[in-house]
Amino acid sequence: MCGSGVCEFGETCSSCAADCGACAPVCGDGVCKAGVEDCSSCAADCGACQCASPGTGTPGYWKNHPNAWKVSKLTIGGKTYTKAQLLDIISRPTKGDVTYILAKHLIVAKLNVGIGNQSSCIERTIAAADAWLKKYRLGSNVKDRGCNSPWESGEPLADKLDAYNNGRLCAPHRDDVDCDGHGHDRDHDHHHGHGCRGR
Repeated sequence: MCGSGVCEFGETCSSCAADCGACAPVCGDGVCKAGVEDCSSCAADCGACQCASPGTGTPGYWKNHPNAWKVSKLTIGGKTYTKAQLLDIISRPTKGDVTYILAKHLIVAKLNVGIGNQSSCIERTIAAADAWLKKYRLGSNVKDRGCNSPWESGEPLADKLDAYNNGRLCAPHRDDVDCDGHGHDRDHDHHHGHGCRGR
């Protein structure tokens, strides 16, 4: 008899919790049990988890996923470019003009911030890269030639933007975020210079 304080033959956790104790949660029973089940342990009952961050993508990702872009134009170095122009910039070989290296990483960082990634660690670098590209216009044929090259101040900006885009700063890379299955796209294509800094 249920309520006797003894779990007797024929009584179960579902038919007499008072005597037999509460049933262990069962994922898939349609009830999300607070404190026991959540989106990560039982999406069938509790629903899919929402992503805190969509994760960053590299130039290769953004070049190959133009439908993921949330913008149709961006301002880079004080000049506004259309999506088609931006795709051309991140796709083209630099041919020795380091302005394209910085522009590529700046465009991608702005796309990553624009989809909702954490940006506190990169905001100043984005502003500094925009200022650098305003001074040394895209396509102005700036070369990486020795310690007096303007690239001496641009390269650290490109390197930090590259680190952000590859998920090594305050926002995770999209491959490290457990949301709707992303492909692998890491392409550490930053420019390693001549090492004049610190001399």
